[in-house]
Amino acid sequence: MATGRARSHKHFRLDPVKIKRAQKVLGAGTETEAIERALGLMISEHKRNRLAVEANERFVTVESTSRTRTALWRTRCSVTRLS
Repeated sequence: MATGRARSHKHFRLDPVKIKRAQKVLGAGTETEAIERALGLMISEHKRNRLAVEANERFVTVESTSRTRTALWRTRCSVTRLS
């Protein structure tokens, strides 16, 4: 899973059982590949979640504003009819 970027050597104390499980689940040939794939998946999931939250905030804001305007309009119409 070479990315063409420079690599740095890091030393971590990790649970070997988790590494083996990740290696098996991700179908990675080596522990390093499993860790790289897991990090890549975590980064892409974070990006997806961030985009989903941003889209949801826009939708909820627009939807809430639209519902409020519709409710006000209906109230005004019913008050006008009663007068």
